Amino acid sequence: MIGGGFGIATAAFAVFAFVNASWEYGTFVVPLVVLAVGLGLANGPSSSVATACVTTEQVGAASGISNMGRYVGSAVLTAVTAALFSSVYTHHCSSGTALADALAAGFSRAAIGLGLFCAFGVALALLIGRIRPTGPPTAAHYAAAAAASTHTLPTQPTTPPPPPPPANGTPS
Repeated sequence: MIGGGFGIATAAFAVFAFVNASWEYGTFVVPLVVLAVGLGLANGPSSSVATACVTTEQVGAASGISNMGRYVGSAVLTAVTAALFSSVYTHHCSSGTALADALAAGFSRAAIGLGLFCAFGVALALLIGRIRPTGPPTAAHYAAAAAASTHTLPTQPTTPPPPPPPANGTPS
């Protein structure tokens, strides 16, 4: 499902790679809907995969780490895409290209970059789908899990807190 969603999004970005100044609003609608469907298909299962291999007690932490990765990745990719768009747009404007053509060129190159990123998502989904557990956990698995859990803050207190001291300072 994840690979299919990224594949659909890649196809939508491939259509956007051919954008030019003559495109009207209606021309953008179908590729935008296809893009939304593709990213929607990939998003839900991606979150499920991130929490499927942990214990019930660790689901919150795994979900938080997954969300953090998604938010940081989105911010970084937004910056990279904006820089790519700006670079192409500025280059075209400085060479005397019409404003509409410069905007279309920047949008096209940004779409190509995002399409390549989605294609990488397809490849990664296919690669992860091939990884299968080889048997029961070994000592190395337990050591890795123990090392990972030492960096996590507990979400529930392990011992009850001590009672507060009496208000007047005298022992009870």
